[in-house]
Amino acid sequence: MQVHCPMRSGEGFGGLTVVDHIKLFRNHPRIRFEFRIHEQVLPSIRRLGGEVAWTDIFVDHSGSDQTEAGRRRKYECDLRILQLELAEKPDHPFVLFNLGMTHADMGEHATAEEFPAALPLGFPAR
Repeated sequence: MQVHCPMRSGEGFGGLTVVDHIKLFRNHPRIRFEFRIHEQVLPSIRRLGGEVAWTDIFVDHSGSDQTEAGRRRKYECDLRILQLELAEKPDHPFVLFNLGMTHADMGEHATAEEFPAALPLGFPAR
């Protein structure tokens, strides 16, 4: 299903980020979330040969603190957690992607470029 994340802009909302997520799945002992940030359940479903179907149901995710200070706290917390994950999985593309995207979201573009898995396809690394 989709998760709709409204973006705040000034006094109102400035758009919507839409992300596809698996939110409903079978209660099975081998289906588990993976990763410390932006947890994923799809890899374990695929390992079991499970199928995924789309629905028109969506979730509104709007509870995060969108102030500058709130976003800064979240990014700093995410970076601490991602450093732990990086130590365990130093070459995993999803970990590198999340590190790069977090730095990019913080406006630290030179640092984000150090994580090439975060670059869009066709975008040259420097």
